[in-house]
Amino acid sequence: MKTFFWLLTVTTTQVLAQAPGPSSEMSEYFSDANKAETVSNLKQRILNGCTDPIKKGLPVVADEMVYRVDQIKSNLEKSFSKSFSENPKIKEALYKELESIGADSGCQLEGNDCRARLVATSVYYFQNLRPDIPGCKDYASKPPMTKGFDNNCEIELKYRNQRLKIYGQANGGMDARGIYTDQLIQQLNNFSDKILRDVLHRTVAMPNKKKPEVKDPINLNICNSVPYGVVYNYPLRMNIYRDPISGIDPSQAVVKIEKKTEPTTCVEEKLSLYSEFVPLNFEEGRSTAGIDQIEPVKEKIKAFILANPNMIITDVSVTSSSSRTPYYKVGAGGKKVLDPGSDQRNKTLAEERAKFAEQALNELKGSSSELSKVNFEIKSALAGPEFTATDLNNRFVTKDSPDYAKKVQEVYDANKELLEKEALVKSSSDLLDEKRFSNLYQAKYKPFQGFRINISGYKKESMKCGESAGAPTKGSPTAPAKSSNQ
Repeated sequence: MKTFFWLLTVTTTQVLAQAPGPSSEMSEYFSDANKAETVSNLKQRILNGCTDPIKKGLPVVADEMVYRVDQIKSNLEKSFSKSFSENPKIKEALYKELESIGADSGCQLEGNDCRARLVATSVYYFQNLRPDIPGCKDYASKPPMTKGFDNNCEIELKYRNQRLKIYGQANGGMDARGIYTDQLIQQLNNFSDKILRDVLHRTVAMPNKKKPEVKDPINLNICNSVPYGVVYNYPLRMNIYRDPISGIDPSQAVVKIEKKTEPTTCVEEKLSLYSEFVPLNFEEGRSTAGIDQIEPVKEKIKAFILANPNMIITDVSVTSSSSRTPYYKVGAGGKKVLDPGSDQRNKTLAEERAKFAEQALNELKGSSSELSKVNFEIKSALAGPEFTATDLNNRFVTKDSPDYAKKVQEVYDANKELLEKEALVKSSSDLLDEKRFSNLYQAKYKPFQGFRINISGYKKESMKCGESAGAPTKGSPTAPAKSSNQ
């Protein structure tokens, strides 16, 4: 498996350091020589993220290239409007580059690098621009008595035109300067994730030759499909005070579990019959693990199987999920500080819960001969968005705060793919449940704390080959629940 690292040589003094008008450092960064070297480096590292990169890029329909360029520009306008007004020449150069790639006739030929070039060129330009802080675009222009008070926007107004050379290094993101840089990092990562997903994921059909219809959630246009294992892996994140860009993470490593084989006989297509996320108590769930936490999961699986005798259950997958919420420790001078090992502690907790789940599901499997044929798989995962110090302020943002529903919608939009994939949350309205989410902080992290269930198999009435084809047969060997971490 190859790993994807983007490590540039730009110094941290020039990172996101724009005030109105170009600086000498910015001029040095946006030079022809540096652009050519950096874009070439990024293109190669994008390909290196694939387990099996496509050696000669697939042809791209001309209309799709135009659509991709317009899509990137539209998203740039939403996320970097202030930077573009402060740096109009950078915007002009970026758009000219994107349009040139979109108009390149070589993109319609096999062997092109147009998709990787679009992503690499975009990242080369926007990684040195400060993104807008969501919700603050019109904040400064509103009269004080009508706009209310938004702490994040006030911080953004204060530090927008100041240099960020030392921000976050000494304070660990615990004061206003650190909060501001945390917000910038989060928005850069959100935008990076989106542009990579939009451009590189494969699509199905081009209705009216204008825009893709369906996005393939697994395969990238730059990677060959693999029989099993990791398709691609982009494990790192942007960080403005260590490296200008350390990397990009469009998703966790994508894994294809089932090995591809050519069917010699009729084989039924296995279906996802049931999916649910069973939540845990947010506060207690972060510090305890016990058999009682798996009982609701065990009962839901048992109830589904008993209620659906018309289905052939073949696989039950349970993922123990812990959110990236912070722990604290006593630092220098007895001061309470964030524990940098919080992610590992949360991951360990998920693994402990997975052990209890494995025990309970093995007991369930042994309770009947029918269940003995079912493949149980137990996994553990660190899920949800990364924590930033800014999120601590959101503990005080409740339904009584102005525009609470709007703020929840913004949290949902920023983490939509994670919420849908990892917590099975399909709508921002699901995050307005006051019994589960009493503030904006909980709405961001609590959905990822619990167990994700997926039951697969066949519906007897829709089987084309008969019950035995592709389904478990009597006399199949009985195996204990498998446990794996991701």
